[in-house]
Amino acid sequence: MNELDNLIIYKSMINLINYSNGMLKKYPKIERNMIVRDIYNINYEIMKLIIKCYKETNKSKKYYFLNEIDINIKLYSVYIRLSYKNKYISSSNYGSWSRKLNNINNLLYKWIGNIKKCFDEKLTYINLYNAYYRICKCKRNKKYILKYDVDLEIGLNMLLQELKDINISLVIIMNLQYMNQRKD
Repeated sequence: MNELDNLIIYKSMINLINYSNGMLKKYPKIERNMIVRDIYNINYEIMKLIIKCYKETNKSKKYYFLNEIDINIKLYSVYIRLSYKNKYISSSNYGSWSRKLNNINNLLYKWIGNIKKCFDEKLTYINLYNAYYRICKCKRNKKYILKYDVDLEIGLNMLLQELKDINISLVIIMNLQYMNQRKD
């Protein structure tokens, strides 16, 4: 049994490929070298990206692959819409095909959300401090530690200042909105 069989988006994509292969046989012969070929290519490109994303361990590369899948799904929906407008498929086929693609899109956004959540959990002050402590522990060169310490402190102070500026800007905007409401 394939390890990818446990992945829901993989199973959904297999079903979509089978469905689209049946639908593409109904297209006129003139379109077989154009839109049909493009839909075939997008099907297998999305499948390839799903497999790459599943196998990838680097979170930033995984996020890149997920965005590529999203782009291909958007393009896929354009091809389905064009097929319907050119009357190559019926409205029921259009609805069914769109639902299958929308299901994959929803699964993709859940996957992207999980990756973003991992990034957000790792980027905390405690984790930054622990990383700094590990560097200090490993590096015996005091100059390097002092430079890193100063750079970290400058960076944190700049971040704190930006947050204060944003907070001040929000307070000003809220006060202006309040004053505008009072005038009315």
